[in-house]
Amino acid sequence: MNNADSSAAARLAINPSAATVAVTELEMSAPASAVWAVLTDFAGWPSWMPEISSARLDGPLAPGSVIVWTPYEAHVESRIVLLENERRLIWNGTAGAVHIWELSPMANGTLLLNSESIESWQAVDAGQDSSAVLTQALNTWNARLAEQALRRGA
Repeated sequence: MNNADSSAAARLAINPSAATVAVTELEMSAPASAVWAVLTDFAGWPSWMPEISSARLDGPLAPGSVIVWTPYEAHVESRIVLLENERRLIWNGTAGAVHIWELSPMANGTLLLNSESIESWQAVDAGQDSSAVLTQALNTWNARLAEQALRRGA
């Protein structure tokens, strides 16, 4: 995959008309601070997401920095375009991808909204519904994030 394009304008919303779109949510028992800590510990992703073999953040946790990671044996570089501490993280990636993580504190935990659109995703086999594949992947990521955040927040 190509590098995240640093010259392109930041995309701050998913494209509902993209070839691949997934919108998921999960209520978590963990506080937003714990969810955020696990989510933004990029180097720790492979320890709880076996589909990711490596991950690191090049630069500080701030807009403009790049997350370099390897999900499903694919090299991906995702540029952080918006960051609101313990609230929202948006990155833009290859293939016109926009990934949005939104955390909303609740009385007994956190509501996670996790959405992504990809303009042209080549990672799925022909004949597969790429939006269904992405939705399942995000739901898996959400569940594992919730489990790790609960451990950290306990």
